[in-house]
Amino acid sequence: MAARLVSRMLRRVLRSSVRSCSSGARVTQPRRGEPSQSAAEELSGRRRFLREHATPFSAFLTDGFGRQHSYLRISLTEKCNLRCQYCMPEEGVPLTPKADLLTSEEILTLARLFVKEGVDKIRLTGGEPLIRPDVVDIVALPAVSSWDSLSIQGLRHRVGVSSQEAALWKGCWVPQPPPLTRRWLGCGSPQRHYSSHSDSDTSPKCLSPVPQAPATHSGWLPTSDELTHVDSEGRAVMVDVGSKPDTARVAVASAVVLLGPVAFKLVQENRLKKGDALVVAQLAGVQAAKLTSQLIPLCHQVALSHVQVRLELDSTRHAVAIQASCQARGPTGVEMEALTSAAVAALTLYDMCKAVSRDIVLGEIKLISKTGGQRGDFHRT
Repeated sequence: MAARLVSRMLRRVLRSSVRSCSSGARVTQPRRGEPSQSAAEELSGRRRFLREHATPFSAFLTDGFGRQHSYLRISLTEKCNLRCQYCMPEEGVPLTPKADLLTSEEILTLARLFVKEGVDKIRLTGGEPLIRPDVVDIVALPAVSSWDSLSIQGLRHRVGVSSQEAALWKGCWVPQPPPLTRRWLGCGSPQRHYSSHSDSDTSPKCLSPVPQAPATHSGWLPTSDELTHVDSEGRAVMVDVGSKPDTARVAVASAVVLLGPVAFKLVQENRLKKGDALVVAQLAGVQAAKLTSQLIPLCHQVALSHVQVRLELDSTRHAVAIQASCQARGPTGVEMEALTSAAVAALTLYDMCKAVSRDIVLGEIKLISKTGGQRGDFHRT
């Protein structure tokens, strides 16, 4: 795993620096509450070595895409009860011997080094559950507990905040759920290294292959920089899907109609002169999905196997929320059918209520999700 490679290389550098700076002195661990002078000297030697050999921020906190990272994640343990395929598969993985794991002093040294070089957010993380004999001592270190915001990952998400309050102290925050980063840059599929993490962010002395590694990952959702419905001369053409295999296709789209208080009350009480607006709009949405290829010029005719249109009243906004889902099996998707269904259902609501108010607003027409096809699945977050 990449994370283990990071840990091992960092450990080698830190311990090799001790040997070079302390004339072969053996690394000793001070007893709890009784730091020895030799340990303090060794730690000072490590810091001096790192200060002398550390390179500028842009050299080792910049990934292959040219992004500078200021967020560091430090794994305190490898063991985990979860079996995520990208991290801890069911068959297991070779674990690092305990003697080779980073000590609490080494973790603190790394944290200080990265903070000095520009890191302003550190996450201490581990397995599920987080089990390490000295985890309490690490979190309780003065240099750690003095951080403005300490994020500790390792408690089960289903545990309520109230049951965790006993573990909180000033300056510490146990997230529920885990905090989001400032900006999610996206990822095609789960990886050990996320764009918001900095497992690959360290000095070239520790991880020289990382900055030079190709800027690749397991794959983004395929997209195109060119329009598919125009030819080389810019004329409209219909895409040939004859060579594509038939796969199960599902798409969900939504729309919102802001009716206003008067029209909303009439719809809610079914007192419109034209009749039941919700039922008429629902039927219009189903009909529109089946007629999409006649409304959208270059859209393929799809044999839909199922269409569902749901309308829900939102009294807080005096609105009607519309959700349309379409299913089919074929060589092309059904996103346009779902979007057309939601849009026409919204237009029908406007038509049913326009005698009461002309101030009705149609909006938020968007694709919620789609599955099937060569371009992969899409789910709006």
